Amino acid sequence: MADLLCERNDLDAALAHVTQGLALMSWWGKADDFVLAYITLARIHLAQANTSDALEAVEKALGLVQTRGVFSEARHAAEAARVRLWLAQGDLQAAARWAASQQEHSASDDRFRLKTSWLTSPRREY
Repeated sequence: MADLLCERNDLDAALAHVTQGLALMSWWGKADDFVLAYITLARIHLAQANTSDALEAVEKALGLVQTRGVFSEARHAAEAARVRLWLAQGDLQAAARWAASQQEHSASDDRFRLKTSWLTSPRREY
């Protein structure tokens, strides 16, 4: 619901929904869902031009990716959120370093194309 409200630019309601969802998910404990919820939270904060809270949400998502087992979709979504945040902050050097690191891996497999499609898509269904 928070994603939909964000799409409709009802950012206060979107923030309320994702915050409530995160609070209710504490008993669920599924890392993938938390990662995706934090990415939604970051997206809302970015839409509100609140980069510090967006950064905090992305860092929480990435922390879960690194410490808990998550599906590749959640991992790629967290990585794309980090790159989108860098771009929103104007940190083109970090985004360029990420792109260069992905190109190095693209010779051995097709992950670069997959990851760049995650990054360049305007909205991703989960």
